Formats: sequence, structure tokens, C-alpha cells
Amino acid sequence: LPVSQPAILVMSAGAAQAPFGDGLLCLDVQNQSIYRFPRASSRDSGAVKFGPGLAEWSGTNLPSAGQIQPGDTWYFQTWYRDPNGPCGTGFNLTNGLKMEFTP
Repeated sequence: LPVSQPAILVMSAGAAQAPFGDGLLCLDVQNQSIYRFPRASSRDSGAVKFGPGLAEWSGTNLPSAGQIQPGDTWYFQTWYRDPNGPCGTGFNLTNGLKMEFTP
């Protein structure tokens, strides 16, 4: 990611593809709720870190439908500011990630 830029991790119970910003939104926002985690900033390396403890955080901060439980599958993606991005929208998205939470 660009250095020192805000980023927000979002998750949904479904996957999809839709143009958004300078990239593709890979979360199903039409048929599923979308949940967001606290904002973070990219580091000098361009990396951003969320967690550990995403499942625990979801259990105390999100409504019951957004709480990560053993056996759940969730789709994650990070939105971030990209002032010099290729399409000029000022933001972009990482690749989507499917995660299965095992007991």
C-alpha cells in the first residue's frame, strides 16, 4: 500500500465483483451485510496490520450477524487511500481473501 495512508478492513459473508475506486470490490454488498474493523495506517514498508484478535473483536463490537464463529467462512478486503492511484479516484482495494474459521 502507499506509505502512511489510512486503511479499513471490511468483511462480508459473501463474495462478488464490482468496480469500485481504482479496483474491484470483491465482497457481496448487495445481498450481504458488510462489517468494518477499526482504521489502521500503512507503515513505512507499505504493510498494514489488523489483529491479532479479529474474531474476538467481532464478538464484542459487531452485531450478532457479524460475529466470527468457529466454522464460519468470511470474505475480507482492505480499502485504502491511494492519492496517486492509476485511475485518479484517490482510493483502491486489496485483493479479496476468503477465510474459513475452524474450531
